[in-house]
Amino acid sequence: DVWLREEQGSTGFENHIAIPHGKSSGVARTALAIGRTQHHIPWETMDGSDVRCIILFAVCLEDQNTTHIRLLSQVSGSLADE
Repeated sequence: DVWLREEQGSTGFENHIAIPHGKSSGVARTALAIGRTQHHIPWETMDGSDVRCIILFAVCLEDQNTTHIRLLSQVSGSLADE
């Protein structure tokens, strides 16, 4: 489901960060995972940078219109705050 969402439009942010997310019946509880790497990952981002930090959202269907939107807004807002 994450790959299907990525096909709709890149989830690459700025400053080497991507925030991929997917809504799935296979997810029992909405969760967030953060991964960092020393190696650059080619990814379409807003500023053209390769990705080194991935913030992955796995979203259960019950949260797709509530918790998911709130969490995504909070994370992206925090990342935009210098």
